Amino acid sequence: MKDKKTTILGIDPGTRITGYGIVQYSSHSVVPIDFGCIRPPLSASLNEKYAYIFRGVNELLDRYEIEHFSTETQFLGKNIQSTIKVSMARAVSILPASNRLIPVFEYSPKKAKL
Repeated sequence: MKDKKTTILGIDPGTRITGYGIVQYSSHSVVPIDFGCIRPPLSASLNEKYAYIFRGVNELLDRYEIEHFSTETQFLGKNIQSTIKVSMARAVSILPASNRLIPVFEYSPKKAKL
């Protein structure tokens, strides 16, 4: 029986930098495929940054055959405005996967870093 390989896109959301990593997982290995950052222009408004992140994730989904999507759950910091902005970035990064019916998995920041 052939070992099933699954391609996973992991996202670390942020309004300045949204990091991503793509791996191919099987029961015997994890192989890195691609990684990088989606960096909206610093001069862009928040709404423009959210649209830029949305388009960036869509481009990754177009380029690779992603079967699972992974992201961090929101860390609740002391600065509520910062928490809201990162939550919005997280939402717009999840939406392209959800629209394509790709299963979304959420992990705590500590677990996701592992």
